[in-house]
Amino acid sequence: MAKQLVFVFARAPRYGAVKTRLARDIGALATLRFYRFVLARLVRRLKNDRRFEIVLAVTPDSAVREQGLWPSGVRVVGQGPGELGPRMMRVLRSVKVPRSLVNTPAVPVGIQSQADGSITTTSS
Repeated sequence: MAKQLVFVFARAPRYGAVKTRLARDIGALATLRFYRFVLARLVRRLKNDRRFEIVLAVTPDSAVREQGLWPSGVRVVGQGPGELGPRMMRVLRSVKVPRSLVNTPAVPVGIQSQADGSITTTSS
């Protein structure tokens, strides 16, 4: 059985650039630590599940090539310009295989296993 392709959309984990509403309450540094932890945990869990091939779709596109920013062993692609909806569709249309979409680092792996060839979307 072929692996299901799962896209995880993520923003480059940079101080002051992630989860800005959360940062208002707990501070930018604590938010950055939280974001890095949750993203790394999600990618690790998905990588450990042999049913999935993981692709990180990241923004900004320039972050694709940044050393040490992303977990190893995962393909990283840029989302491209524009609003989130068109960026998601652009990335999803770039492949012609069964795929799933993860739009939040906290989505449980079980949700993805139900996709079976369809596009599964979640929102934060």
